[in-house]
Amino acid sequence: MDAQTLINIGAGAVLTTVGWLYRTLYDAVERLKVDIQRIEVCLPSNYSRKDEIQCRFDKIDIALEKLYIKLDTKVTKGDAK
Repeated sequence: MDAQTLINIGAGAVLTTVGWLYRTLYDAVERLKVDIQRIEVCLPSNYSRKDEIQCRFDKIDIALEKLYIKLDTKVTKGDAK
């Protein structure tokens, strides 16, 4: 075998490997794009709406206010002794 044949075989092997690697990376990026698009579509439905959260916080605020009132009455009764 002469030198040109060895160079051609080596270059062919290198280019084949680079092409395979490029194709693999390209396919992975395309799958990621599809996954991100699917996530972007589904994302708003996975979070609670603002009115639901506000209703829950209102209930928590009411419960905390009742607790503070009870604690204040206990403290004032304790101070009266």
